[in-house]
Amino acid sequence: MRGIKTRKRLRQIFEKQKSTKGPKLKTVQGVRKRFRRTASGMLKYAHSGRVHNSQAKSKNKHRQLRKPGYVTGTMLKTLNRMLSKR
Repeated sequence: MRGIKTRKRLRQIFEKQKSTKGPKLKTVQGVRKRFRRTASGMLKYAHSGRVHNSQAKSKNKHRQLRKPGYVTGTMLKTLNRMLSKR
């Protein structure tokens, strides 16, 4: 008899936990200020490496660094979680 009551109680607790929402995730501020969301849902960012040692970089490299970078794939999933976007 004792085992049946315990299982019943555990089932009640499990159902209660399933119905309630968990804690909200906080936005990671470092990610928030470095990325912008595009209309299609991708994340856009500015390339690094434009400030120091510019004379060592080619003109082609300077042009490439001016263009924005886009995050897609698995990294996008991780960053969405950091931005509390489900």
